[in-house]
Amino acid sequence: MKSMISDSATHMLSTIFLVLCSILCCSARDSITPNGFLFYDGGETLVSANQTFELGFFSPNNGKFNDGKKFIGIWYYGLKERTVVWVANRANPLPDGNGGAFVIAEDGNLKLVNRSGSAYWFTELGSSSSMGRVAKLMDSGNFVLSDSRSGEILWESFKNPTDTFLPGMIMDGRLSLTSWLSSVDPAPGIYTFKQDDDEGQYIILKDSFIKYWRSEESEGVRSAVTELLSNFSKTSRSTFVRSPYTVVCGRLVGISVLANLNNPFMCKCLPGFKPNSPERWSNGDFSDGCSRKTILCGETFLMLKMIKVRRYDFELLGKDESECRRECLKTCQCQAYAGIGKIQRVRDSFPLKCWIWSEDLGSLHEDNTNGYNLYNLSLRVAKSDIESTVRNCETCGTNSIPYPLSTGLNCGDPMYFRFRCDNVTDQVWFNAANVSYRVTNIDPESLKFLIQVNGIDNCEARNSQDEKTLQLNPPFKIA
Repeated sequence: MKSMISDSATHMLSTIFLVLCSILCCSARDSITPNGFLFYDGGETLVSANQTFELGFFSPNNGKFNDGKKFIGIWYYGLKERTVVWVANRANPLPDGNGGAFVIAEDGNLKLVNRSGSAYWFTELGSSSSMGRVAKLMDSGNFVLSDSRSGEILWESFKNPTDTFLPGMIMDGRLSLTSWLSSVDPAPGIYTFKQDDDEGQYIILKDSFIKYWRSEESEGVRSAVTELLSNFSKTSRSTFVRSPYTVVCGRLVGISVLANLNNPFMCKCLPGFKPNSPERWSNGDFSDGCSRKTILCGETFLMLKMIKVRRYDFELLGKDESECRRECLKTCQCQAYAGIGKIQRVRDSFPLKCWIWSEDLGSLHEDNTNGYNLYNLSLRVAKSDIESTVRNCETCGTNSIPYPLSTGLNCGDPMYFRFRCDNVTDQVWFNAANVSYRVTNIDPESLKFLIQVNGIDNCEARNSQDEKTLQLNPPFKIA
């Protein structure tokens, strides 16, 4: 992306580059004018009126990883570690040693030029006059090019963001945020956050067209996103609703990561699935998601009750549950289905219909609060991954029961026959003396399971009073 400014402006730049900073650039200012350029030589910057934001030339990590290439950016003023919120020439850095200036050119556009006048970035407003134009850094972080005579805003960084959403921006279908290529390279990366106009949701695209994340997959994350955006702006095209859920699994990706909305510290792979990165998973990083243990086009389905899942791929009217199952079995692409008899929606009824998911389900959410739009989902799995053996008991809803834990006389170790599966709610319970506790997570690798205990503040209780409260006997102990 290059253009040329006029010969007179080039001559002017060549002359001014030789002028000492002490003459032109000693006092802090917040604006650029046709006669007041911002030069790379000397390290001058613009600072907003209340010293909130700063604009200037920068090189990420002092140029150690990008050959000293220079960018024009905006960052928070006065922070020890520079936090960049906007970059102009992210796709076309200024080479080291070429000098540079940020100017309002004779055609009225903002331009980043090198010493010879070649433009590395410009605002593309078309040719006009620079007379009366001023570009000002606001305390909001917005960089605004306007006509000082009419007050008309001609261009602003808030409508041309990079990777950061700031208060005052309007999140509509025209705005998108694109990640940096890396932490030291502000070039456009592979992830883009935007509004999905077709579905009224927010999405993250990978490589421009792959749907990496949908807000509807995670009510918790969607709540955080919509609350963030609604705190800053609202438009007639968007309705933001505060959700009671919390963010539960950080960046939720991959097929069949299950989050429990009532337990913000727990995610798990469904029966028949395994973590893509066991080491990260064990350290509490669930971002790599889960994948199937067995790639098989079988006829076995795992029933998951009270599940939130992304929007279905196909809706079939006039089909009951059994017909929906038959439709799903017609193709190996079918991942899951839910029939009208398999959906819970408080105080509502629906005509006969069913839903099919033909693509990866993404992140699932278990919610036992009788909330809205909860599916009883039939997930396609390999029979060998979920069937009961002498060592492992049958799955209980979304819970695997690994050896030696036992929910019956014909599986597991008899010493561990202290568990039961509630077939109505698909929840696992642990029996301790005369009290039962709900099991929220079972980790076969660490040989630990988590229970929900009321009245004990410390979930990792270790003292004798807690053991007395729980009344645990060997082989069980508090970890």
